[in-house]
Amino acid sequence: MIIPVKSIWVSRMFDEYGKLIDRYEVPNFLTEFGEANLAELITNNDGSAPIGYMGIGTGSGQTRASTELAIQVVRQVLDSTTQGTSGDDNDITFSCTYAPGTPGSEKTFTEAGLFELGTGTNMINYTEFSPGRYKAASGMTWQLDCIWTLGHS
Repeated sequence: MIIPVKSIWVSRMFDEYGKLIDRYEVPNFLTEFGEANLAELITNNDGSAPIGYMGIGTGSGQTRASTELAIQVVRQVLDSTTQGTSGDDNDITFSCTYAPGTPGSEKTFTEAGLFELGTGTNMINYTEFSPGRYKAASGMTWQLDCIWTLGHS
């Protein structure tokens, strides 16, 4: 049996007053490490850590074989990992908020990834933003969600 995994990244940027100023959806892919990690988690075949971190960067061009962002700027612990309910109970949402001042300078971000750990080469999922998503050093909050749907619904 083949269980498809569909995923989408949703980017939302808020101004200093909490007003939504940008919303963007972008496709992405599981890395080879991510596919193996998912299989190990399902079979409970090793001591893998759960997905716990999201990183953002200014690079591009990573492939399924990549294990880290091209140019990582910051990686931080996820705000939440949530399973859907009722008819969406096969959805998993990984959420991370980059508060004003994170990072400490203005950047145009072009890539993001999910990671098992806070450091090291353990990227599970990768996406690129084109055009890049601009984040000022102060006053703006960036909410990133990576949503996986396991199966066909």
